[in-house]
Amino acid sequence: FYPTLHAQIDWTKGVKFLDQELTKVVRDAVTKQRRVDKLAEVHLLTGQKTLLYIHVDVQSQVEAAFDQRMFIYQYRLYDRYGDGVMSLAILGDNNPAWRPNSYQYDKFGCKVSFEFPIVKLLDYQPPEKWAELERSTNPFAYVVRVHLKALETQKQPLQRLKWKKALYQELCQANYRRPEILELYRFLDWVFVLPKSLT
Repeated sequence: FYPTLHAQIDWTKGVKFLDQELTKVVRDAVTKQRRVDKLAEVHLLTGQKTLLYIHVDVQSQVEAAFDQRMFIYQYRLYDRYGDGVMSLAILGDNNPAWRPNSYQYDKFGCKVSFEFPIVKLLDYQPPEKWAELERSTNPFAYVVRVHLKALETQKQPLQRLKWKKALYQELCQANYRRPEILELYRFLDWVFVLPKSLT
């Protein structure tokens, strides 16, 4: 989703996930819901170490205070780790117009402005982007396709069954390792909920 950033990371030095640290930092943040967030420590090709904070909206729905929550997480992480923190968002909702990517306020001349990059999964629906997903060997390309077809077939159980079968067959024919196939199948089965009459 973020190829420019990906190209700047020295992957030979590995990735250290700091999820427990993230939990400590945002545990008492003023937010009503918690998400599956990731905080990873990576090395850049320039040699400097930076923290990469990735927020994934696993609820896949519009949230009025999303931009504020991203800001809260950012400033709490900044307070702990300094300016090496990046906040990234992947939006999996079904509203094409909802694209929160900034938070700001201005009170009597005191101004704060925060911007963060987003990826909108709905942007992968057009045929040319869908074809790009089909060609990709990245497991997340498969995840996005499953997610999009689940959104598209929410009220069409027969179409949903058809796509579930097709995506399952593709998964069986993919060149993934067995553990990856099992995890991707669990995701497929969890997302493609079918009425009892079709199971």
